[in-house]
Amino acid sequence: LRRQRQMCIRDSNGTTVSGLLEDMKLSKVETYMVLINGETVPPSIHKEHFLKDGDDVTIFPPMEGG
Repeated sequence: LRRQRQMCIRDSNGTTVSGLLEDMKLSKVETYMVLINGETVPPSIHKEHFLKDGDDVTIFPPMEGG
């Protein structure tokens, strides 16, 4: 079973990836895989990577198992 959620974000200029995750009420404890325009944005730079209008953002929840 796969859950998928899509949303449109307007006026994203000036918002960081971390800010977006906070706005979406996603856990700060878990690490989310984030792609911007198909390119991975490592968690280590979520606080410094600013979004631009028109960016395509994909967020994957943490994976369990191994």
